[in-house]
Amino acid sequence: MAKNKIFEEIEIKIRIPEESLDSFRTKLLGYGFSKTFPRSLELNTLFDYPDRRIYSSGCTVRLRTYGTLHILTWKGPVKPDSQLKIREEIETEVSSREAGMLILKKIGLQPVIEYSKFREKYRSKVKGEVEICIDETKAGNFMEIEGSEKDINHIAAMMGLTGSDYVKDSYVELLMRDETGKEDQNN
Repeated sequence: MAKNKIFEEIEIKIRIPEESLDSFRTKLLGYGFSKTFPRSLELNTLFDYPDRRIYSSGCTVRLRTYGTLHILTWKGPVKPDSQLKIREEIETEVSSREAGMLILKKIGLQPVIEYSKFREKYRSKVKGEVEICIDETKAGNFMEIEGSEKDINHIAAMMGLTGSDYVKDSYVELLMRDETGKEDQNN
């Protein structure tokens, strides 16, 4: 039976220097987090219509594969005027990547961006209902904290982080900015 979730996603990313990944993992365990999902390769494909109307409306349609899971997701526009990234999210499991791709193509969507990352997940109920992901991407390494606004800010403060450390951009935006910066450096 497929798992479905409809919720308000509240999250923030924090950049982690490459040399700090192992010490960061150790800190998370020291703060009472436990690893709930091992470091795994994740493949993400974003879909849109040829006129890019989904992207233009601030929304996202994504098919994500990691391990044997295939998750189809719709994300609404980011709510303005918040220090955190807040948006509606609806997701459901599909039986296979191929089935998810076929459904999306049959309704006129096409793959527009594909990217991968290594992700591992940590959770703590002691510090609120918070999930932390460590993501290794081509745009750098990030910690993604997801939970309530209060819990996210509490965890960040506990780690010595402030709002100025928060990154609200999506991985696609970060990757595009990274590529643009590399092109500028080559000119």
